[in-house]
Amino acid sequence: MVAERLGVAVVEEQKRYLGLPTVIGRSKKVITDIIRDKLSKRLQGWRGKILSRAGKEVLIKAVANSLPTYVMSVFKIPSNFCDELRSMVSRFWWGHGEGQRGISWVAWRKICTPKGVGGLGFRDFHLFNLALLAKQAWRLVTCTDGLWARIMKAKYYPQGEFMGAGIGHNPSYAWRGIVEARGVLEKGMRRRIGDGPSTLVWRMRGFRTRKRARLYLRVAAGMRT
Repeated sequence: MVAERLGVAVVEEQKRYLGLPTVIGRSKKVITDIIRDKLSKRLQGWRGKILSRAGKEVLIKAVANSLPTYVMSVFKIPSNFCDELRSMVSRFWWGHGEGQRGISWVAWRKICTPKGVGGLGFRDFHLFNLALLAKQAWRLVTCTDGLWARIMKAKYYPQGEFMGAGIGHNPSYAWRGIVEARGVLEKGMRRRIGDGPSTLVWRMRGFRTRKRARLYLRVAAGMRT
């Protein structure tokens, strides 16, 4: 009845949307298997070709680093799986052909640094995952009138704001990742004090001690006057 009223089609559970299953349970193996299979097939196809270092660099940045972008913008990928993806790309970069392993002359973390400081600008999958999830968290902070933001607020922090929200009861996999990436925002965010009623100093991180809270209130009172 809902599909008929809205004029949309009913999608079966076994179908995918943007490369992911429409329904994901507690097991995250289905997500990691999809990314692993896609990346492995691409790398296996490239190994049979004679590629220069420049060619490998272009393929890694344009394809290998971009394959998990959508998944990483929605879910928090396990750190050990990020290491597995890094290992697959590293073997392709240092290898000399199909089945031939090369020597890793430079640590991969140095290769992931920008070119301006001596690296090649490859993506660190773990940090890239956190950055994409932090972008979703920033949308919850700035775009509070959006439908998605209102739904998340109603479910996880109906009486507060996102930066002070907890993990909640029986949270979704997507919400867990967004909350974990919230620390990225906390490192660079600053709160602008107006008249003060929406600033809860007893609950904000960094102002939980009485001494800090009193000092914060004095500063806020001085700004109002």
